Amino acid sequence: MRAVILRGFGGAGQLSFGAAAKPVLSQTGEVLLRARAAGINRADVLQRQGKYPPPPGVSELLGLEVAGEVVESRSPLWSPGDRCMALLAGGGYGEFCVVNEATCMPVPHNLDSVSAAAVPEAWITAYQLLRFVADSPLRGESHKKRRLLVHAAASGVGSAALQLAGPVFGFDKVIATASSEVKLEFCRGLGATDAFSYKDGEPLDRRVLEATGGAGVDVVLDPVAGPLHFPASLKCCAQDAAYVLFAAMAGAKLTNFSLAPFLLKRVRLLGTTLRGRDLEYKRRLVQGFSADVLPLLERGALRPVVDRVFPVEEAHKAHEHMEANLTM
Repeated sequence: MRAVILRGFGGAGQLSFGAAAKPVLSQTGEVLLRARAAGINRADVLQRQGKYPPPPGVSELLGLEVAGEVVESRSPLWSPGDRCMALLAGGGYGEFCVVNEATCMPVPHNLDSVSAAAVPEAWITAYQLLRFVADSPLRGESHKKRRLLVHAAASGVGSAALQLAGPVFGFDKVIATASSEVKLEFCRGLGATDAFSYKDGEPLDRRVLEATGGAGVDVVLDPVAGPLHFPASLKCCAQDAAYVLFAAMAGAKLTNFSLAPFLLKRVRLLGTTLRGRDLEYKRRLVQGFSADVLPLLERGALRPVVDRVFPVEEAHKAHEHMEANLTM
């Protein structure tokens, strides 16, 4: 089959278009998909750099989310010809991929394959962070006013979280951070009530506290971390806040850092990833997402964001585009 091949760890130039062995079904509950489109994620870049290896037994091909159609099935839930979008642990950059039925979802009728491929990894991660990790109640389950801070909010996960925050989880205040005014305006268009640049030199904690009337935020979604960003973000937390750390793009090591805010504010620090979770966890996650989010996607109330579309032969250019922080 045709596939994007990683020749060796390093820069985007290590990606080339070539041939790979076509995967075959080996277990009950599996389906074989013909991928019509695949999403590009930061995790793909990290794997290409040798910093994020696939779990044992998973395809060495990159790619964590695809959309296409079923060509072969050992699942009673799926038949050849069914349109499907799927969450993968790897293998999405190939013409075909094997997926367990637990992480397959029907493509909403109003989405083409390109838009559908932008859903599984980014949107399910955002849903996981809010529902499964931060334990946020769904809209209508709590009468308390709640506030959310989303860092790198113009990213795939960030833009999904902004859209989920109000309609699905009932957050009253949704604060976004991003690196440019163009991205901040983009975030406002997706539901951010406030949007701040983390590059303009203004103290982030002061602006967040002003925006929340001094109360701080109840949930922080942070893929940035780093010695400057993390302490400032911690100051934004309200009492009993949940601080969800799901990446560390600015670095995972801190110096001269005080743990006192965790104690004084009873902040819960919750670290998480999705790729290495077991199949049963992913099954429950996909079921929850399918019940709470897919109907809104079907109605057009929520929309997947596609920044640019690249031919599969230019996967290296897609990686370069992402690494230049040009994506929204």
